[in-house]
Amino acid sequence: MLMEEQGWLMALLFLSCGLWAISPMLPVHEARQRWYRAVMHALPVLVLFSMLIDRAGDLLSHTTNHPEVATLLLSSDGTVARLHVLFTGQGAVEGAMLSFLLFSVMSRHLPSLRGASLETKLAVQRRMVAHAGVWSMGLLTLLLPESQYQSMTVLPGEPTQPLASFAVLGLVFLVTLVLIMSGEIIAATGLMPTTREPALLLQRALMKMAVALPLAWWCWASTGVGLNEWWQRPESHLWWGVAMMVMVYGTMMTTVHAPALQMEGRWHTHQHPTETLLLTVIASLVVMTLLAWSVADEAGFRTSTDGAWVSLRLTGAWMLVVGGCMTLPTLGLDAAHRPELWWFRMALCCGVPVGLVLTEDMVLLAQGTLVAGTLALLWPWFVEHPHLPSARTRALLGAILVVGLSLALAWSSISWPLVMAAQATVSIGVAGGLVLTVRSLPLTS
Repeated sequence: MLMEEQGWLMALLFLSCGLWAISPMLPVHEARQRWYRAVMHALPVLVLFSMLIDRAGDLLSHTTNHPEVATLLLSSDGTVARLHVLFTGQGAVEGAMLSFLLFSVMSRHLPSLRGASLETKLAVQRRMVAHAGVWSMGLLTLLLPESQYQSMTVLPGEPTQPLASFAVLGLVFLVTLVLIMSGEIIAATGLMPTTREPALLLQRALMKMAVALPLAWWCWASTGVGLNEWWQRPESHLWWGVAMMVMVYGTMMTTVHAPALQMEGRWHTHQHPTETLLLTVIASLVVMTLLAWSVADEAGFRTSTDGAWVSLRLTGAWMLVVGGCMTLPTLGLDAAHRPELWWFRMALCCGVPVGLVLTEDMVLLAQGTLVAGTLALLWPWFVEHPHLPSARTRALLGAILVVGLSLALAWSSISWPLVMAAQATVSIGVAGGLVLTVRSLPLTS
């Protein structure tokens, strides 16, 4: 195997992705910038491409000591079965990561940026490359285990694992699309305060997210893997946890981060913004603790008390991170209308993805994160906006939140993945309706 014979390639892949993550901050001489950018962009793409070609060659030639050949294929299996393994196994993960990196590199040529200036195109590319670099380092840590790139010394007499269905390939495609569109949202919203040229990019990304996210959630919920099965052996269902991590992140980007861009200019003249922020944080903390406790009961803790303590520890650690993020405006990171509220939303968006890289316990906060994100979006609008359309709209949205939280607490023990999918779908609908309502209201700044 290539990665076994050339072990330095994995280190090169990780380091090159790290360079992508910090590339906007690296000082480069103007004359060397084009050469440097081409080399930096090509390194991880070439390494991943060579890994994928090597895996395809081992599977098609039926190399007996290859991990996937030894554990998934019989000696009598033909080309169709070998291609099945390539497209539904580790090859699907490598292909998805390769597509993600290639799309980020080529983002400056997107049709949505056809009328933009060269400066804007390069700025979008830099942000998408940095976004891809950060995510690639996390995905490399989770989805490229060492055991998949070492030859097996003791071969089983027959396959020890069943072949995955092609539904896994569909889920991988949808999750990759969600991650790519999240990068577009991050890149576009970062530039929108200074130029309107990425507006079309943001609109198209949100339209695609409105279709891809519900499909991805329901496809994920229908895989047959429940929270209890994943909790008992998380290493056997890594793809399940990573898919949920990406979809929570994409849902927060679509339903919290992007709509807030439309609403920030209509919030910031309120006389008591600190009180609003405090109430938002307290409400989010209570909701996340209750939902984490409910999910912990389903995850198989010995007693309800154990689940309560775990949920309290997790939300306490999360609050420390949130508090640290909300102090960043004192260091000069205060370009947003409401910098503390902006950092609170970013902590919500990134908490579960970052936490799941460190510990699988963070899955307990996933459901509460979606509800807290909706609260962070709606609460300031309820309290501070001087042009609320009607009390009926406010009552309707409040009822949706209360009923949704009650159903989430009651139904988590029935089918947690289905509850997550339904909750994410409702969040997308609420955020879409809110954006359409707010865009008709006048700016206050």
